[in-house]
Amino acid sequence: MKTKWMAAIALLISAAFASDANAYWYIGCPPTCCWTYEWQPVVCYRPQWQEERVPCVVEHVTYRREVTPVKTQIMVPRMFDEQVRRSYYVPVPREVERVVPRCVMVAVPVVDPCTGCAYMTYCPQWVNQRIRCIEYDYRREEQDVNVRVCRMVPQDTVIEQVRWIPEVSQVQSFTIRRTCVMVPYQTMVCVPVCR
Repeated sequence: MKTKWMAAIALLISAAFASDANAYWYIGCPPTCCWTYEWQPVVCYRPQWQEERVPCVVEHVTYRREVTPVKTQIMVPRMFDEQVRRSYYVPVPREVERVVPRCVMVAVPVVDPCTGCAYMTYCPQWVNQRIRCIEYDYRREEQDVNVRVCRMVPQDTVIEQVRWIPEVSQVQSFTIRRTCVMVPYQTMVCVPVCR
């Protein structure tokens, strides 16, 4: 293809330097060519992950137990005998009289208006009656008794106070580092070619 273009340029230059000054020259299109498609090898790139083992320093934390005795007071229950005054009520009976209403049936003579005969019937009637009954009055009395009482009292004691102290140490280790790189590869591509 390059040779055809070089030939066309050489023809133009030779026509420009012709001896006849009035010569008319025509520069036309290069000869027609035919396009075809061919498979050509090309280099392409694709991403690829790579792993690399690199050294690193890791901080390792351990805890040390430290126990310290501490004096303190705690409340403990204790039982005591204590004298308390107890109040109670004693019933005292007394006899009283009361007026109580009562219903009684009283005989009443009645004459029948139709026959004119007399007969006896009963009619209820309320009467007051005095009755004797017993009522109770309550008298307050006091008495001293001994009872068991639970109370909280302070007691001196020693307890262990535990503390965990962190200790950091550096440990050499390895880690995996991943990087993305472009890797070349060769493939075939169909390209147009002028013949």
